[in-house]
Amino acid sequence: MVDKPEMKDIKTITSRVIYPDGQITCKISSPDLLTSREYWSQEVLRVEVNSYEDLFFLKSFSEILHHNLGDASSVKIFIPCLFGQRSDRRFSGESSFDLKIIADFINSCGFGEVQIFDPHSDVAPALIEKSIVITAETAVRATIKRLSESGEEIDAIVSPDAGAYKKLYNLYSDIDLVAANKVRKNGEPMIQLNAEVRGLKLLIVDDLADGGYTFRLLSQKLKEQGASSVHLYVSHGFFHKGLDFPDLDSITIGSHIGSKVKYLMTHCKPYFLNR
Repeated sequence: MVDKPEMKDIKTITSRVIYPDGQITCKISSPDLLTSREYWSQEVLRVEVNSYEDLFFLKSFSEILHHNLGDASSVKIFIPCLFGQRSDRRFSGESSFDLKIIADFINSCGFGEVQIFDPHSDVAPALIEKSIVITAETAVRATIKRLSESGEEIDAIVSPDAGAYKKLYNLYSDIDLVAANKVRKNGEPMIQLNAEVRGLKLLIVDDLADGGYTFRLLSQKLKEQGASSVHLYVSHGFFHKGLDFPDLDSITIGSHIGSKVKYLMTHCKPYFLNR
């Protein structure tokens, strides 16, 4: 981030207590932190919002600020991965609009600024008040640089689907872009490519990996078409089915969710930025 205050993890200044009955309590480690708005204006707090427990803890933290400072408007937070982003609409009249509930919870905290790293869609920033989108551009370019320094000079970025294409096209106009598209034939998912990739070193870029099936299919297709090497960057890596991707040469995760990642034996050693 450019021209932003120094970032501090909320875990370094708070403690979280969970009682046997499930009650969650937040405590700020030093009373001195509650005497001046100036301190908070000089910091950006990195906060994990990976669960409803995290969300309630964030609300508890803001309640302390409201009690001691009158409000939380001097506090800026950075959310590396906001959970629930794929529920960005009401899927049926009988279903709750989960992302809106999460956003309403965050809005009720009254923070002065809410930075969101590489959101899945435009819906989360639209729902969250005073939100600022932090794109993945810096992280992706850092990944390309790191790969280049290891001898893997990336020839092109690969967009895994139509949804990612527009974002990548706008951010990386100086880098060749290969578009992939996932279609179904006889009920089976298939990958289509729009360019010749033989002999190229490629980096697939996307915001989120859940099970990773799309990336398994895509990397296989790229290698079948003659790609020299295939690497993957995702901002948010769940990988709940593990990291066994035989056709990927490396995986880079911009902002991981440590407790949600299962590590399986694989030749792909995941590389975590911002860790």
